[in-house]
Amino acid sequence: MNKWLIILVLIVALGFAITPGKVNLQPCAKIRGDEVLAFPTPVPYLGSRSPGIQIGTTNYDLQANGSFGQRIALDDNGNVHVDWMYSPDENPPNLRFIEWNFRYTNGSWYGETQVSRSWSAFTQLDVSRNANPDDQITALVYHHNDGTGYYSWLDFDAGQGWGAFPNNP
Repeated sequence: MNKWLIILVLIVALGFAITPGKVNLQPCAKIRGDEVLAFPTPVPYLGSRSPGIQIGTTNYDLQANGSFGQRIALDDNGNVHVDWMYSPDENPPNLRFIEWNFRYTNGSWYGETQVSRSWSAFTQLDVSRNANPDDQITALVYHHNDGTGYYSWLDFDAGQGWGAFPNNP
């Protein structure tokens, strides 16, 4: 019994004595903005400066209540689909909507577009999968109030980069 106890204590002690190898972390290269990114990609904190371009506006920072979800996606053609919760007010209990934008492969943007017709919040986005990359469209889900109650709403762009959301549940 004592022999097994000593062996067990030695094994445990050796486990604590072994340290994992050190990783040599190199500083992140300066971001230029024209890099090809694999998603998700960590971006170093740059203070109040943004390494990118403005895709839309809002005055409300609370973009998620619970899961952060996904509000940016890249389709197989290399187009970028983006959505967020918009409000003209900093404290918008009653005035907020879902906004969407789309970057074409040539670098041009569709433009900031209001998706929801009435009170909406906490959006998430994905891109439909299709064998033909030209048929991959934006799929949005968000909280919605149509005046009769609160719902989870699913909406699809009518075509790739069209910005035409029928608001049909």
